[in-house]
Amino acid sequence: MINIDDKEIYIIGGKSRLAKAIVSSLKKQNIKYKIKNVLLNGSEPNSIFKDLLPKRLENDGNRLIFNCLADTAGEKGQKLQNYINYDFAYNLCESYESDLIVNFGSNTEETNIDSTYLDAKRRLCENLADSHNSYYFKLSTLYGYYPLKKGMFLSLLYNSIRKNEDFNMSSGDQLREYHRYSDVVLDIMYILKKSSPGIFPIKSNDSVAIKDIALAVRDELNPNMAINFCVDKIEHEVYRKGSEKSTSIYSKTNIENIVAFLRECYERDNTRCRTIWSGDC
Repeated sequence: MINIDDKEIYIIGGKSRLAKAIVSSLKKQNIKYKIKNVLLNGSEPNSIFKDLLPKRLENDGNRLIFNCLADTAGEKGQKLQNYINYDFAYNLCESYESDLIVNFGSNTEETNIDSTYLDAKRRLCENLADSHNSYYFKLSTLYGYYPLKKGMFLSLLYNSIRKNEDFNMSSGDQLREYHRYSDVVLDIMYILKKSSPGIFPIKSNDSVAIKDIALAVRDELNPNMAINFCVDKIEHEVYRKGSEKSTSIYSKTNIENIVAFLRECYERDNTRCRTIWSGDC
């Protein structure tokens, strides 16, 4: 259990959307923080900590460190997947054992979907299970920041709407929980204040089919656009609702909120006469 007001707070990876949401929450509470950005050069896991933070000689637990480094893109980023999502995060807890560390993973770890990212996160979660200084939060799909993150389902759908192009997708029967960054951070802060270190899936068990999201967004923003359910089924996708206990107080899946957010993006793009991806009007 943490009295956040009394902590010296650091945020690693301050450019991420999750970090920005944490910063916004801290600002609203008038809590001071420091951003620590990391140069990722593929060096040995421990060497990166040399100038990150001075070590504590005593186990006073006065520092709270949010590690918001996560998935990486591009060829170089793919080579760093294990380094960032396992080595860096695990060694952060080991190297700063006198501090409290907050790491993040994905609720998709609990499925049988395989990827380099999920494999690294599963190993991290397993090896931090008994850690005395680690809070590990498993998150669902996040949205709520403009511009949209490239490559995600919502951004692909939105891009087709902006360009007035047909949108091709699978059956859309896959189930997802979509949570707003701001709501997830409220859950995180609540858990930090109420619970000792451990593993915390932020789940609401109110998942919806992505085809219902696609149709609702299409009907609101571009009713004349065609959605074609023609892409082959993806092996190991999630097609059933979870049965785990709901742990979210603030995070809920709401299609109307998703539509409202994408309309806000649409209006902002129209006002600026540009699109996020193509750069034209």
